[in-house]
Amino acid sequence: MNNAFLVVPGWNAPVRNEHVTTPVRVPDGCTDVRFSLVSTDEMRKLPQFGQIMQVWWTDANGKTPIKRDLFQNFGKPSWSQDELAEGLPTSGHAVGSAPGVVPHDAGPFAYEVEGSPAVNASDRPEGYTHAFLRYTVLGGNNGSPVYVSVVLEAFTNDEASGSSIPLEFT
Repeated sequence: MNNAFLVVPGWNAPVRNEHVTTPVRVPDGCTDVRFSLVSTDEMRKLPQFGQIMQVWWTDANGKTPIKRDLFQNFGKPSWSQDELAEGLPTSGHAVGSAPGVVPHDAGPFAYEVEGSPAVNASDRPEGYTHAFLRYTVLGGNNGSPVYVSVVLEAFTNDEASGSSIPLEFT
């Protein structure tokens, strides 16, 4: 199942600059989304890899965007002993690929989020059909640009069980 949409193929994102993705139409029935920043697995394992991510909603006609959820991770000099004991995070990837590997072209694909930094938005506004991400990479590569991709997942809420069900992008 193509449970994700590659919004931004891998590129060297300058640090401390805000970037804005193109709005992507979410599948019908979508109630929740999750955007993740996928980096190389080596970068994901660095404690200095920080980011700010904000989910926004609009529509195909440029309806006034509405900001929903925010995720901030400012990075840190080193992992704690507890974090090291739990194991370092693994970067998200296309199903069947190595950590950090996603397609080269924007579009639907099968995805495993793993431990990529992600921001969830569980309150899609009525009439808003497209989601986009504003993001800033804060560090992780000694001030040099960081190679990242942006991935979008969409979910519907199963009211009977209270769980989120992945939706397919076509």
